[in-house]
Amino acid sequence: MKVLFVALLFVAGTFARVAVQEQQIQAEGPACPIDDPLERPGPDSINVTLDPIAKLLEGSIRGDIVATGLSTLHYNVDINALLLTATFELTLAQVDVTTTYEATGYVDARPLAAETVPQGNFTGSGNARIQASGLKVQGSASLFVNIIGNKVTVSRLVLNTVEFTTLRLDLGAQFLIGGSPVDWTTWSDNIKANFDRDFAANKNAVVDKVRLAANNIVGQYTLAELIDLISGGGDGGEPCEN
Repeated sequence: MKVLFVALLFVAGTFARVAVQEQQIQAEGPACPIDDPLERPGPDSINVTLDPIAKLLEGSIRGDIVATGLSTLHYNVDINALLLTATFELTLAQVDVTTTYEATGYVDARPLAAETVPQGNFTGSGNARIQASGLKVQGSASLFVNIIGNKVTVSRLVLNTVEFTTLRLDLGAQFLIGGSPVDWTTWSDNIKANFDRDFAANKNAVVDKVRLAANNIVGQYTLAELIDLISGGGDGGEPCEN
């Protein structure tokens, strides 16, 4: 979940098209064609902090990465800069990502069960692959701007829809979490039923934990910087420029 969240944030920030009408910022994308397959050379750092859900510690790296299917991504974002509210919808028909990695960190997805998301301190290395289809996330958020530093936090998050058709993950036999390996075939076969059950039973707690994790990224930006990131204009260029 964490890897997919970070990947989708990167794609949204890079390829959005934004129309600004007074205080209303409306984004629909991708505005620019996404290479399919999308290839990024390695090695590269993958240190990520998404407390309290997960963290990849310093020194974690990935090798060459190849992603197919990102051309099926579509999203809509509507931000009211005056009321500090946002609505969003994201769909991804299919994605297949392969890479190599070496990583240490932790995962704590409670109240989701351990069979839904393996949890604990982890170490891993080798080949990695994630495949997903039928992804849809739809919801809304309220934002808060700190008067000191003008940084943004998500004060309220609503996820009306979080669904997928299939999800298959394989981090290899060298991945150990809580001191134990993961049977990735069994996990992939059961993840949809397990997630649907756990999310329905613990929705409020899970969504608030996602909100706290998202603030590790959102909290780095002012409102103007966040809008600029979504617009793909962070370097002052047009969205489709290389």
